[in-house]
Amino acid sequence: MSRLASLDITTDRDSGGQIRLIASGELDIATCELLDVAIRSAATETGRTIVDLRELDFCDSSGLALLLHARRRHPSLTILPGDSLMRLAKLARVEAQLFGA
Repeated sequence: MSRLASLDITTDRDSGGQIRLIASGELDIATCELLDVAIRSAATETGRTIVDLRELDFCDSSGLALLLHARRRHPSLTILPGDSLMRLAKLARVEAQLFGA
């Protein structure tokens, strides 16, 4: 039995116009495009975007690559990592590029 990866993204906007994308589930090759479209849309709307990934269950190298490209395209993007994403970023030695650590 095969299982399809799932990524849920909710969008929240505060009174100042800042957009928060909250992702939960799995960020991998099958779901990267969903987050990429959401980030591009939010960043086009406002320069102040937070991508909250603290509820991710899993992130693979394609998800990490997407986040690196998103930060390069949108330097003001804030990424809030969960434990698993932080571990992956540290292993790949890209935590400074992603999170400003």
